[in-house]
Amino acid sequence: MPDKKSIEPIIKEHPNIFGTKKINSVSTDKGYYSSKNEKFLARKGVEEICIQRPCNIRKPHPKPITKSREEELINRRSGIEPLIGHIKQGGQLGRSRMKSDNAIESSGYTAVLGFNLRQLIRHQKMADGSKVA
Repeated sequence: MPDKKSIEPIIKEHPNIFGTKKINSVSTDKGYYSSKNEKFLARKGVEEICIQRPCNIRKPHPKPITKSREEELINRRSGIEPLIGHIKQGGQLGRSRMKSDNAIESSGYTAVLGFNLRQLIRHQKMADGSKVA
């Protein structure tokens, strides 16, 4: 699914995973930008919408935020990118050649589980005073 079209299904799936907890902020890169996505998030009651915009967009934000808060949200999102890279590299999660959606989903969960276990082992070694490899 293209990034631009994934915002609405993601937000609609949120209550099924996390319950009725309100989404306070959304931050994405330029690939997710569309005026429709910004308006959708505003209708859903998201207070801080920080979908990075291409430089040629002149329309005002539906819910403007301060530049400093926008920078914080961008940095928060940017901080997740290296984790995704580590999951892809260490968990061998690249382009999928699997035949079913269930197999693709399980390979994703497996990669994330492997990453989390490697982190847990590393932190346990540090707590025990063992040398970290």
